[in-house]
Amino acid sequence: MNNEKESMRCRRRAVLLFLLGVVLWALHMASISYFPFISTVLMIAAYSSVCVGGVFLRSYHIRRAGVQGEQISESLLRELPAEYEVLSGVCLDVKGKRCEIDHLVISTRGIVIVETKNYSGMISGNEEDGEWIKIKKSKKGNVYRKIIRNPLYQLRREIYILSRFLHDHDCHCHIDGFVYMLQAECLVENEAIISDADTLLKKVQHSGRAHTLREKQVQEIKKMFCGLRSAE
Repeated sequence: MNNEKESMRCRRRAVLLFLLGVVLWALHMASISYFPFISTVLMIAAYSSVCVGGVFLRSYHIRRAGVQGEQISESLLRELPAEYEVLSGVCLDVKGKRCEIDHLVISTRGIVIVETKNYSGMISGNEEDGEWIKIKKSKKGNVYRKIIRNPLYQLRREIYILSRFLHDHDCHCHIDGFVYMLQAECLVENEAIISDADTLLKKVQHSGRAHTLREKQVQEIKKMFCGLRSAE
């Protein structure tokens, strides 16, 4: 998927920048006695290279956690009965509005979006707030706070884009969505936020209305979305 490709790209860039920093530092040390000005430039370049490499390394770890979370969610959704079709990494573009949906579950009851968030720590906020606060405590007892975007906004946007996409393809069915929190303790109360695996499976199976779609329509929708999946 795109997230996995991006995470590996960040990792490669981090490694290359760290190696470049080592080479530049070696050149700095070799020239310090003979070319002071050039040596200073090399030292600054080495420091900058390592700092930028650190940014890419952090980005790699964040993206990698997201990829692992999506893989766990996909494995879980595969436990649904055979009549539920599961697609991951579906990319949509409707009149310039784009999104990549983590997971789509298609059945005769309609379509369900599952957006996975592999956070750790405790999350607080209000369901209508644009930003939430993630609080994490280290093993040494240090408390860290980080601002994260409200995933409900992302989910609502994906539902809207998906509904417009289906409308443009003359397909009308029930669309529901959930945010699956893998590790974090989420204090935000909303029916769309789920932290328990069994609850997620039950919610997905009870979403929509029975016989909203015929089995033939389910397969047609699946085929349509298969061509829109990000490269794995």
